[in-house]
Amino acid sequence: MVDSRPDEKRRIDITSVSQGIFGRIVLSDISKPMAEHVHHQCHLLFKVGGQDAECVVSGRRYPLTNDTVILVNAWERHHLGQLVAEKPITVLALYIEPEWLRRRIGASADLRSWIFFGASCMRLTEPMRRLRELLADYMAASGVGCDENVGHIVAELAGAFLRSSSSYENRDPGGHIWRALDIMAESRGNIPEMATLAREIGLSRSRFFSRFKTCVGASPTLCANHFRIETATRKLAENGTSIAELSLSLGFSDQPNFTRFFGRHLGVSPGNYRRALSGHAVNVSVLAGS
Repeated sequence: MVDSRPDEKRRIDITSVSQGIFGRIVLSDISKPMAEHVHHQCHLLFKVGGQDAECVVSGRRYPLTNDTVILVNAWERHHLGQLVAEKPITVLALYIEPEWLRRRIGASADLRSWIFFGASCMRLTEPMRRLRELLADYMAASGVGCDENVGHIVAELAGAFLRSSSSYENRDPGGHIWRALDIMAESRGNIPEMATLAREIGLSRSRFFSRFKTCVGASPTLCANHFRIETATRKLAENGTSIAELSLSLGFSDQPNFTRFFGRHLGVSPGNYRRALSGHAVNVSVLAGS
């Protein structure tokens, strides 16, 4: 007989969230694996407490420890491994807007929205450790909002890893796929059906999925889910938007469906994420259906 009681030990506790023009920073205690997902942002994961863990990036496992950083390229599939269910970890996660980063480090304009790290996992140097600790201290103090100093630290961290990595490249997926990504980005989270999107860019549905996966490295469905989550996190920062209204604007039939979707990707409910944005620590047990 399966025990259906929620496992109170499996949870994600968000301590604080800061959002700014550079992207988003999240400090959280994690003991619950999350669904595989993608971001249009460059993504950095640091361990700042708890036990060591593993991060799976494009199907390969990498150690997340005091001595390493996980580097995730735009649109790379990733998730924390099952190890976190047994050994909780405190993670400092950076979601960095590629265009902002490109301007800050003076990278070539032809990189467009793809700025790639040359490795998925690197060892930290002492200067990198100090920057990590500065940012972790800011977030632990329930850093709300973002000032120029925070943006400077984020740029220094990401820029150091780009310079230290073996290479980074521009993966140009071509006009058709760029157009599909642009449509998703411009849809404000209410993504068209995949068959409709394929027709709009002049491809059959099967050809669209095949080319998209080859060019981007992730399925169009994963990318569409990302844009829904990005729209949701932006809207949740606006106190005038109710969660019920947000659910409908993103194409969900009701608020519970949206809450389950949000929880599978971020580990917390929309309401608790909004609380974390206000500087309140959030303790969240496993969500039903996640």
